[in-house]
Amino acid sequence: MKAHGVLLDSVAAGVSDAQRVLLATMAVRLLRAALPPEGAASPRGRSQVRLLAPHVTGLLHRSRRYGRVTAESVRTATRVARLVYEAGDWTAALSLAATAARTATEHLGDEDPATIEARSGQGPVLFRLGRYAEAADLLRPVHRDALRTLGPQDPRTLDAAYELQRVLHRLGDLDEARTLLEVVLDGRRDALGDDHVATLETRCEMLELRLVSDEFDHYLSTAEELVADCGHHLGPEHLVTVWARDAWARGLLRAGRGAEAEDLFRRVLAGQRAGYGHDHPLVLGVLIQLSRAQYAQGKRVEAAESAREVAEQRAAILGEDHPETVAARAWHAEVGAEGPCGRG
Repeated sequence: MKAHGVLLDSVAAGVSDAQRVLLATMAVRLLRAALPPEGAASPRGRSQVRLLAPHVTGLLHRSRRYGRVTAESVRTATRVARLVYEAGDWTAALSLAATAARTATEHLGDEDPATIEARSGQGPVLFRLGRYAEAADLLRPVHRDALRTLGPQDPRTLDAAYELQRVLHRLGDLDEARTLLEVVLDGRRDALGDDHVATLETRCEMLELRLVSDEFDHYLSTAEELVADCGHHLGPEHLVTVWARDAWARGLLRAGRGAEAEDLFRRVLAGQRAGYGHDHPLVLGVLIQLSRAQYAQGKRVEAAESAREVAEQRAAILGEDHPETVAARAWHAEVGAEGPCGRG
């Protein structure tokens, strides 16, 4: 059953301040109860959370209108935005994350921990949308504010640094990205331990940075060890274990071991689809690596078909101007220029 917004506002106008606070608190608690447990959301669960996003946005708007914004309501909105982001609906996630950050800034102040979390939450979404410069401009001041108000070892400071380095990585500032990532890795190890999911995730990110920096000495043995550590502590099907396996496969491809890389990429593809869902845009990143592994073995037709699928789906999901769509189009053009018997 739906109620028109004007009706809700007219009802709210006749409610006392004390009752508004109580109703807002109850609404936030009901929303939190509807969310999946922390770290345990399935593709279906994340998809269902997307249905809550308009309700969270409406709650924030009404809380702002009546001056009843709380840290709990902002944190709930930030978490919902994160789940919508993980579901792959990045446009909706950015809208909700921006609303949460704006609401928190106006009513709680720039330096409230909930505001810092909300502001930081926009970074990963901008990153996935290919808006790297915007993400960097947003995350730099968030990281500075977190350092000043929360301290360098606070998990939220480390989270902001982690997201900032990912953007700097894409922008080509590898030295600054490495410096930040080393701080994050040390901080997460000290605060959370070697076997925590965030620490293992950071080690995966370090492998990606090493590969793009052409630091290949002992890469394969390090990647294989990380896969084993992730599998032991998180389980073989956990998405961070899948990510570690992807890093290992990329190393095999770099080492010229195309057949082994293809086999491993197929395992990664299955793991991504199981963890995110078949239509999630992140699955396409694995599919293009599979295309590269096929190409390295001389499987021109298979490589071209995989590349075509990635290029078309990225264009449909991300748009023609997204950096990853442009890269996929270029790879497809390169692979497609060759027929099954060589260059045609």
